[in-house]
Amino acid sequence: MSFSPGHLTRDLRRIYHYYVFKGFANLVLIHLMGPLITLVLTGFFILLSGVQFRCWPWWAWCVLGGASIIWIGQMIFALYQMMIQWRIKRLYQNVLKIEPSEMETITWDAILFKLLSSNVDPKFTAVSAPAPKSPVDVMACLTRQENYLVAMINKGIIDPPRSDLTEWLLRYVIFHVNWTEKGVQCLDLEPHLWAKRLQRAFVIMSLLVIICLPMVVAIQVFRWLLRYGSEIRSNWSDLLQSRTWTREGQWKLREINEAPHIFHQRLRVAHHYADRYVKQFPLPSWIMIVANTIIYLIGLTCVLYGVMAFGMFHSWIYWGSVSFAVVLSVLVTVIGICNSLLPGDQWHGSPRASMLQTVQYTHYLPHNWKHREHTVQVKWAFQQLFDLKVKYWLREVIATLLAPWTCMFIYVRRAGQIAEFMSKFTVIHPVVGPVCAYSMMQDCNFCTPKYGGLVPVSKDQQLHYGKMEKSILNLCLNYPSWTPPDTIQMMIHRIQEWGRSHPAVDDSVVSQSIYVTINQDDDMALGRQGRMNAIHDRLHEHYRQQQSLLHPSQDHQHRPRLVYFSLSGADLPRDPQVSDK
Repeated sequence: MSFSPGHLTRDLRRIYHYYVFKGFANLVLIHLMGPLITLVLTGFFILLSGVQFRCWPWWAWCVLGGASIIWIGQMIFALYQMMIQWRIKRLYQNVLKIEPSEMETITWDAILFKLLSSNVDPKFTAVSAPAPKSPVDVMACLTRQENYLVAMINKGIIDPPRSDLTEWLLRYVIFHVNWTEKGVQCLDLEPHLWAKRLQRAFVIMSLLVIICLPMVVAIQVFRWLLRYGSEIRSNWSDLLQSRTWTREGQWKLREINEAPHIFHQRLRVAHHYADRYVKQFPLPSWIMIVANTIIYLIGLTCVLYGVMAFGMFHSWIYWGSVSFAVVLSVLVTVIGICNSLLPGDQWHGSPRASMLQTVQYTHYLPHNWKHREHTVQVKWAFQQLFDLKVKYWLREVIATLLAPWTCMFIYVRRAGQIAEFMSKFTVIHPVVGPVCAYSMMQDCNFCTPKYGGLVPVSKDQQLHYGKMEKSILNLCLNYPSWTPPDTIQMMIHRIQEWGRSHPAVDDSVVSQSIYVTINQDDDMALGRQGRMNAIHDRLHEHYRQQQSLLHPSQDHQHRPRLVYFSLSGADLPRDPQVSDK
């Protein structure tokens, strides 16, 4: 069987990237950065080698010739990308009626609404398949590969990739060697035959990476220096206590059909609350006592030496055989490390409140975390998702070195599970082609009654931690211009009914429910005390507001309010009359 949805995925990605980078001018600058960096590095090499070209060795001429070929190729590619982006700019201006001045402030939901409600001229796109009908179709196409990986990680089929190289190997073997968007050749194979092809591809790619590993590591180190060099130089004193979301955390927290910019925005907002949660746990008292003692002794030593030796800060003053300026720099570093071990003003002693604030944006609260947010075990588990930057960088370096061995010895053994999942949960959509079955949300086929679903689903088909239900709610709240089908509205209505039956919202209820809060610039709240019991009406009201926003001629007096939804929680209480089997 072979299915070709045309170039729909390619064109939608170009439209999305145009929105993410905020217009044509920014994209032109980005495409010109590659040739510019190559030119600067080549010029730097020429300056180091001298300007007497006749004295150059043969290898220097080879390096210069290779750099010139690379620069010419980059310029040709940049010009080609500029031509494509110019066509996308014309599509935005002529078809979607969006001017460049609007790109900084317009929302992705508004662009999708205009794209789905307009007839795109064939000269702007080469799509041969029918046009998408809803944001579900568009996002299932845009996040095709991510949906498969999120689902397999959620079901425990594969471990989250811990480095760029591991993720690239996983994507290349699954989505480019044995399965492609233009032709699904492997869906007709039996799972065990597909598993053998996956195993062979994993072994071959791992051997190729092992051969090229020194060059790959050098390129990765250069990328890390470019990415984190300025941060290390400017915030070196905060490196031991600053944290970031790990790759494992990002893959576990991502929803199905979630746009990358929306996902990263969620994590940026949750970063403050996650950092505050971790800081609720002070270090053992003996560590703080030792740190205070070291700070006191170093300060006393510096003061006494300053009194005894006037002009101690000059470079000609030596402490033994070492300049005191060097000793002083080491002592200041030790003081900074000790200060980072002491609790600051952020310590409040309320881990539960900080965790609940974090969950509002991460949408992640496993069952074994409930009512145990104050324990060290939960803190350690949370730090696997939100770890120190230094540890994150070190683990990324180690994961890069171990990437080929991970594919050869771990992913090879799980090739059978990967093939079985891909063959079982791949559906051919008439619009977007082969996609993950979980990304087709219109019918709520994989929603369980435990999390607000309507039809019982077997355990081997459902995702853990209510991932499917939260993804549906997240999609509804981020695309208010979309009218959900009746099945989704019935699921939301079931959650509303549960919210009405629990008028008092305390910490125990918050940690056990899927709920939505709303913050806006007026006094209206989402139902009583801001819970789920009015989300259905608010979604339809916001849809009407979005219609007026996109078509002001329909309602000149209307001024849409700024509405922000935040989703959190884990699961609904089990209904004794409904079975999960």
